[in-house]
Amino acid sequence: MRPDASATVPRRCGFDNIRGFNDARVTMNTIGSWQNHAISLGLPPNTPVKKQIDEFIRRWDNFPVTPERRANPAWAENTVDGDDINLFDILPLFRLNDGDGGFYSIKPVSFRAIRWIKITSVSQNVGIYRMEVKGKRKLGLQPVPMHRYRAASAQSGRAWGRSADRHYPR
Repeated sequence: MRPDASATVPRRCGFDNIRGFNDARVTMNTIGSWQNHAISLGLPPNTPVKKQIDEFIRRWDNFPVTPERRANPAWAENTVDGDDINLFDILPLFRLNDGDGGFYSIKPVSFRAIRWIKITSVSQNVGIYRMEVKGKRKLGLQPVPMHRYRAASAQSGRAWGRSADRHYPR
């Protein structure tokens, strides 16, 4: 959920009476506040955000997990291919935030490989972005790395929209 719109959303985590659906159940907003996020990390609910981020980074650095590659992963048993793809049939799509212009798959985890300018290797990014359903077989995604924009702006004194295409200005 977008933080600016979260005040307009009911405090329930589960919904089963969604207009236009006969038998849909949706669970969302399970970590919809910094207090809940702190609790999920085993920290006191009033832990400051910076300390939560520091704790997350500490855990990430101390407990790396080697990916397990499988020849036949379980998710591959549930696939739809080609012209059979119809996101409107597959996903329980609904408008959540006031002013949404379309249907969104709210905050899915997405993976992408990135080739940054001035860097020869490809890095991988895992992010949580809103994906808008644009058609039966088409999703829109705007993966904006805001943290990089802000850092580049702070380092260079330039507008962060302009400096973002130059990685980190020197």
